[in-house]
Amino acid sequence: MTMFYGSIKKCAFMRKFIILLICSVFLFVFSSNSFADIGGIGIDTTTTASTTTAPTTSTTTASTTTTTRATTTTTAGTTTASTTTTASTTTTTASGTTSSGYTWTARTGAGSRNWQGVASSSDGSKLAAAVNSGYIYTSTDSGATWVAQTSAGSRSWYPIASSSDGSKLAAGEFGGYIYTSTDSGATWTAQTNAGIGYWWSIAMSLDGTKLAAGVKGPGYIYTSTDSGATWTERTGAGYRYWTGITSSSDGSKLAAHAGIGGSYIYTSTDSGATWTERTNAGYRYWQSIAGSSDGKKLVAGVGGGGDGFTGYIYTSTDSGATWTERTNAGSRNWWSITSSSDGSNLAAGNFSEYIYTSTDSGATWTAQTGAGSRNWYGIASSSDGTKIVTEVAYGYIYTGVSSSLTHTLTAPTTTAVYRGGNLGPYSSTVINSSSSTYYMYAYVYTPSGTWLALNSGITISSGQTLSASNLYSYVPYGAETGTYYYFEIIYDTSWNTYEYKYFTYTVY
Repeated sequence: MTMFYGSIKKCAFMRKFIILLICSVFLFVFSSNSFADIGGIGIDTTTTASTTTAPTTSTTTASTTTTTRATTTTTAGTTTASTTTTASTTTTTASGTTSSGYTWTARTGAGSRNWQGVASSSDGSKLAAAVNSGYIYTSTDSGATWVAQTSAGSRSWYPIASSSDGSKLAAGEFGGYIYTSTDSGATWTAQTNAGIGYWWSIAMSLDGTKLAAGVKGPGYIYTSTDSGATWTERTGAGYRYWTGITSSSDGSKLAAHAGIGGSYIYTSTDSGATWTERTNAGYRYWQSIAGSSDGKKLVAGVGGGGDGFTGYIYTSTDSGATWTERTNAGSRNWWSITSSSDGSNLAAGNFSEYIYTSTDSGATWTAQTGAGSRNWYGIASSSDGTKIVTEVAYGYIYTGVSSSLTHTLTAPTTTAVYRGGNLGPYSSTVINSSSSTYYMYAYVYTPSGTWLALNSGITISSGQTLSASNLYSYVPYGAETGTYYYFEIIYDTSWNTYEYKYFTYTVY
């Protein structure tokens, strides 16, 4: 049905007066028990099905697809009823695929580069990505478009961190200085106070005032309490090849590890002034670490290669005092890892394999095959974990959006109806469990090839459920005969199509 969908335009509101002539009211029940007009195909929840017998019956499978929002206009026509089936579970997009709860899109606008580090604002709208032997790139539309920020120069950029609102950024040059920005990457300042180092890891408090960075040289951990203007060398954790560091939202709790040669995990509860060696997780070749906003939940990944240590993911619920080995995702080279603010939603990237996600704080993991098997380097997520940004070494940036919006369209048991009859019953339900807002539009594609917009859009807010069942559609006597397609299309706030479902019916 992509050929039909490709001609849809947001014609919402254009043919309303025609629809009022041919349609009855479709009452869509909100979770708040209020009602909204979806403008359906002449659905009246108070009617009963017509006793007219349709000449034929058949069963089909409804389609579920995700593409880019269409932009074509339509002309008015005569609409009618509908029929058909249950929705499928496969969702695809023109630029990405959906698997195991996330829709993945390759963001080719920033080009194929040697990406190293990536950071995200709390809402996932502002992103920053670092290139080894290149520029820093930023996005203000969740990765749809990117801008090369040339003011900091072309350097061997590795780690990068962001404040909650995305206005403050900090990036480290491997073999150079730490650079900071207070205008979302438009301009940068070299912070020479920490000196030249092989900066490999960096973390930032939500307000961007407290920073912590590790040198892979080897070297020490350095901290700042003034957004990077001045730095303090922290020798308490030792002189090591620091490959990962994470911070609580207020910057008071830190956790860090070294990689080359192996190490323990080290934690601090006083912004890096003192450190505690955590031996419970073992002496391993740690590659990545992340934590919840309160610093209590931690997740760390081991490199499967390197010194030959087992490459599992480990989690802690007591700020690193004790750790649990999570074997569900397997022994792999876990190169990067990220956590939601509550520590429940996790995502990890590994070298030459898939991205894995967890919704239960690491107890179980799911391979995100939709993004493909690649050399995943940096990874970051929104505070709720529903938006993920990750990057491929010598490849593209990818974004993943949680498919925590459930849309079910159950078709009638018959696919044919006479003019003047009723089609039904069928039902439609939308459950928005994500943190995002979506909009539902209903369209009919007629036998003569015209699109009719049946409503002006219903807003589906975060946490809201729309549900209607036992629905019937009246088919006017003047309707044209032939095959119709009824679509329910859900758009995101950027007017990209999140998904659509449809069913077909024949009018006689």
